[in-house]
Amino acid sequence: MMGMVQSLNVSAASALILYEAPRQRQNANIYDSLFSQLSEEKQQAWLFEDGYPVLAAVSKHKRLPRPLINKHGKIVASDAWWAATQSSKVPGKKHTLEN
Repeated sequence: MMGMVQSLNVSAASALILYEAPRQRQNANIYDSLFSQLSEEKQQAWLFEDGYPVLAAVSKHKRLPRPLINKHGKIVASDAWWAATQSSKVPGKKHTLEN
């Protein structure tokens, strides 16, 4: 920063950090998926599990394949996948009256 500052309150300091950290990361191409240090598989896993935690839990419980998350953050999945998430049946589990 240019100039002198006598004091900086916590909210102003926080605002500066919240502004500066993403700016530096953007300049270093950390947000660019072409230069990411994470594999595409890991990126997709985090996007789905953290962006759609309820659907991720349902998908895991029903042993469904993880769908693709596009560059806009939307789930790209077949109609069959969506239907399976809505179904009350779990593959491989026997359904009886007690269940």
